[in-house]
Amino acid sequence: MGGTNKILKLCRYGLNGSVKKSGINLWRFFFTGTDSQSSYLYLFFIEFELLNPSLSPDKVAHGVRTRADISYENLQYVLSGSKSASELNADGALLPSFAAVRIGRLGKKAKQICSYFPVSQIRFTSKPFNLQVGENSFSDNRLSGHLAVSGEDASLHPEYLCDTGTASWELSYRTESGFSGGYNKKGTRWFPFGLRTAFSGILNFDGKEYSVGGNSRKGYTDRFWGDSLPLTWFGISSGSLTSNISGRPLFNTSFSLLGMFDERFSFTADFEGIPVMYTADSPKKAYTSAWSCVQSPESDEKDELHWSASINSRQWVIDIDVFCPVNALYNRRLELPEGNGRILSVVMGGSGTGEIKLFRRTKKSLEQIEYARIDSCLCEFGNTELSDI
Repeated sequence: MGGTNKILKLCRYGLNGSVKKSGINLWRFFFTGTDSQSSYLYLFFIEFELLNPSLSPDKVAHGVRTRADISYENLQYVLSGSKSASELNADGALLPSFAAVRIGRLGKKAKQICSYFPVSQIRFTSKPFNLQVGENSFSDNRLSGHLAVSGEDASLHPEYLCDTGTASWELSYRTESGFSGGYNKKGTRWFPFGLRTAFSGILNFDGKEYSVGGNSRKGYTDRFWGDSLPLTWFGISSGSLTSNISGRPLFNTSFSLLGMFDERFSFTADFEGIPVMYTADSPKKAYTSAWSCVQSPESDEKDELHWSASINSRQWVIDIDVFCPVNALYNRRLELPEGNGRILSVVMGGSGTGEIKLFRRTKKSLEQIEYARIDSCLCEFGNTELSDI
C-alpha cells in the first residue's frame, strides 16, 4: 500500500500489537471513474476501518444514534460545530467494535454503501501483504470487493449510517508520490502514503459500469490511526492542477492537507518534484496556519462552501482557496471509538475548484513559484456531534 519500504511498513501497521486493541484505524483510497455510457467523471472512495477491535471481536457492535441526511439546517450545524465533545451526553455508554468496508460516490446524487464485519473474520498475511474480509481484499497494489445494502437492511439498521445500493470492483493502483510524514503525536498518526496514486480497473456501482484510469486526474490515498478522530475535520486534496502562469497541466503536482491537530492542519505537497511538508506536530515556530470553511455570502449567486487555508513559514508562503457547490456535497457520518452516540459528521465533496499560490521567501521579498488552478478537489469539513436515531 505504498512506495518506499518505510511507507509500506507504515501502511500495514495496526493489524498487530496494542493499536489493534482500541481506537480507530482507517485506510482511505480516492480515485476517479468514468461512466461508460455518459462519459461523466465521478470521484469515488473505498475505505477499510478497524474500530475498537478488541472490545467485541466476534460480533459487530454499534454505539451510534443517527441524524437525518443533510439539509440546510444540518449544514449550518456541521459548519458551526455547536456541540463540542465536552457538551455531548456521556450517559448510557455504547461502545462500537467492528471492521468496516465502505465505498462511495461523490458529487450530485452522492451516496455510500457499507458493510460491517466481526474483527475475527479478518484474514491477514504479511508476505505478500493481503487483507481479506468478506468478499473484500486489500493489498499493496490491488483492491477488490463486493458490497450490497438492501432497502430493508437500511431501514432495519439505521446505525449502518449508509445508503442502499450495490457495488463491485477490481482495481490495481501504483503510488507515484507519497509521504510517510504528516502528523505523529500522542498515539495519533496521519500521512498521505499515496499523495499521487494511479488507479486502473473496472467498477460497477448501482448497476452502472465505470472505467477507472486513462485520465490525468490522479488518485489519492492516506492512512489515519489514533485514539479517536480529530474533533474538527478539515481536509483539502487534489492532483488535478493547471498552471495559470504557463497554461500547462501540472501532471507531477499534488497536495493534501488535513486537520485539526493541535489547532493546526498538516500540509504535504509535491510541486513538480519539489517536496513541501509542514506537520502539526512540529514546533509552533516552524509555521503558522490559518483556515476557514464558510458558506458563500447570500449576495453570491452560487450556493457554495468556501475552503481557505494559508501557511506562513521562513521558507514558503502558501495560499489555497477552493469552492464546492452545496448540492454536490454529501453528509457522511462516522462513529467515534468513545461511543455514547458520538459521531464525526462531515460534509464531503469531490468537485471543488479554486487556486493555489506558492511563494518562496528570498531575503525580504517573495518569489512566486507557482500559481495554479485546482480542479476535482476533495473537500471535507466536519465536527463531532451527538447523533440520534
